[in-house]
Amino acid sequence: HDQDGCQDSVEDTDDDNDQIYDNPDACPRGETGWVSSPDTDLDGDGCLDGVEDDDDDGDGVDDNLDTCPTGATGWTSSPSNDNDGDGCLDSQEDDNDDEDDFPDVDDSCPNGTVDWRSGSITDYDGDGCYDADEDLDDDADGVPDTSDNCPRGVTGWRTNPTIDLDQDGCHDYNEDWDDDGDGVNDLDDTCPRTNLGLPVNTEGCAVGEVPQGSGDSGGSVTYVNNTYQNDTYVNNTYQNETSQNDTYVNNTYSNSSTSIAYENETFQNMTYLNETTVDDESNLTPAESSEQVSDSGFSFPLLEVVFLILLGTLVLIQTLAFRRRPESPSTFTDPHDHTSIFNDNSLNQEDSHEESSTEVEEEIIEESGVKIESPPLDSNGTVDESGFEWIEWPEGSGINHYRKAESQDVWEIWQS
Repeated sequence: HDQDGCQDSVEDTDDDNDQIYDNPDACPRGETGWVSSPDTDLDGDGCLDGVEDDDDDGDGVDDNLDTCPTGATGWTSSPSNDNDGDGCLDSQEDDNDDEDDFPDVDDSCPNGTVDWRSGSITDYDGDGCYDADEDLDDDADGVPDTSDNCPRGVTGWRTNPTIDLDQDGCHDYNEDWDDDGDGVNDLDDTCPRTNLGLPVNTEGCAVGEVPQGSGDSGGSVTYVNNTYQNDTYVNNTYQNETSQNDTYVNNTYSNSSTSIAYENETFQNMTYLNETTVDDESNLTPAESSEQVSDSGFSFPLLEVVFLILLGTLVLIQTLAFRRRPESPSTFTDPHDHTSIFNDNSLNQEDSHEESSTEVEEEIIEESGVKIESPPLDSNGTVDESGFEWIEWPEGSGINHYRKAESQDVWEIWQS
């Protein structure tokens, strides 16, 4: 065959003289005039790649169907090492083992169903798992479809008691009309976040539970830095799952007696770590407030009684003070000018006094047959907003005297 002077059937062990013995040569009487090498015969099968070899890398996938026609050698394609049968060795040269639009690094099912295209119908959560036969959690909320009341609901979140109280797979603020799963619609539920499993009445409240109003609705919820790390699917199960930098901002419950803020909250292997709950005491119900006061050693009714007694005492003191203190004379500037506010017969017009820094003169005024003693000149009274100083003299008599503030004038009697 190769014209080398050796009879092929008896004495020539390489009929085509390609340096591959006839015994292992896949083309023993093939093309002549060439020598097998990695450049001409990639898989070393004795067939010239460019002319007579339909499977250059010898992986069992013809070159016209092989995505890696000159790829790795020394292996044969099978479902275990070439999931999609594209002729590329999955462990070394195939970046998309199931050929589903998702690179293996982004694919939750890298060795899953083959020959399909991801879309909102076939892959609702875009995780690379075919919803119809390999994705057990179509919306990737952490609740298996068999237990999920919203199997194809809101995406981009993971179930936890903050946003999925009853763990039914429905986001409380977007798609769940019964947050606590007690069978009473949130619009009619006066206790919309009852603890799970407790029997409730027609209003949605368990025994001893304080109603919170006509329903609890969430608003203004913002998720900041919500990142899932080490999130791995193994047999459609999350392992090593950690939520880091998970912060809730403006988390407000409308028509709710309790406002809760979650700080430093970390989910690790579905366990709550570093969770701090801050209660807004100004929004607590009377029952809750009473419980907190009781814990501190005082009961709410006792504090209320003490407060009322103190308030009544203050009111009584103010009342007595105002009854004894007459209104200020606001229509005159000189306390000796009696014409605008006094009756001419109300005071004796023959007042007299001596000014002395060491001696106090007592003025005796005769009024209606009663002698009234005038306060000492150095007595200090109370100054009102009109600039007059007032004093009750004698003390406890109910008789009030006045004069210009910061003066040593004689005290005048006030008659109402």
